[in-house]
Amino acid sequence: MKAQIDAVPCMSHTIPNDSSRIEDKPAFQKTLEIAKFDSVHGPTFKLNNNHLPNLDWYTSDLVSDGRCHAYIKIGSASVRQYQDSHATECEMK
Repeated sequence: MKAQIDAVPCMSHTIPNDSSRIEDKPAFQKTLEIAKFDSVHGPTFKLNNNHLPNLDWYTSDLVSDGRCHAYIKIGSASVRQYQDSHATECEMK
């Protein structure tokens, strides 16, 4: 779901700054790949060669506040810049 959420800010930062036309697909794709925007994935957001994001994975704990309320406490990053298992097999250019 987060990858789709990133699509909107990426497009909104790309389209106004793109000197080429959207119909020029190779040029537009290149512009999307280098777009700089604030991602829900955080400051380390980066697309892989297959256009899926490299992700940081964090530890988390379910914690009670002592009043019958629970929340998820995010811990430290357990894996940095995880690549999906198909990234090395992808021929997308």
